[in-house]
Amino acid sequence: ICTPIVAPLLEELRWDGAVVKLAVARAVAGSRQIEEETNGTEPISAAYAITTHPGHHAAFDSFGGYCYLNHAARAAREMQKMLGDDSKVAILDVDYHCGNGTAALFYTDASVWVASLH
Repeated sequence: ICTPIVAPLLEELRWDGAVVKLAVARAVAGSRQIEEETNGTEPISAAYAITTHPGHHAAFDSFGGYCYLNHAARAAREMQKMLGDDSKVAILDVDYHCGNGTAALFYTDASVWVASLH
């Protein structure tokens, strides 16, 4: 059962997830097109920027700073799914304070490099 406050929030979170997935798919598609045009001489390299509410304080077991879902982490995983299991992703978090949730989520995952500049 959803309260009047929770129902719109859940719908917004669904839309946020869909937007992240679509944006990552377009970034990867653009990189694949470049790879095809260069006959594979240029490896796939995709970039995606989340410029608002990246959710960098949300972790597995905590949240803070109004971050309930970590969109930066979702984008990283979506990119890895689209590029293949052996792909590596870098997250550069530039903010007034540390992106502790993103760092905690990937602390033991060598396939995702997280740097937080604050």
